[in-house]
Amino acid sequence: MRKTKQKEVERMSHEKTRQPATALIRHGAYLAALVIILWFLGRYVLPIVWALIERL
Repeated sequence: MRKTKQKEVERMSHEKTRQPATALIRHGAYLAALVIILWFLGRYVLPIVWALIERL
């Protein structure tokens, strides 16, 4: 009887800490936006900065 009660408590606490699907989708969108921003900086901004530094 005690083990089933303990398993039930563990299962309930796990369900409380599980993230909903919307949170995972939102975090994925944040990660995708970060990757796109870093790609844009590396592709377009950094070459201009390096060219300006070389001119000095």
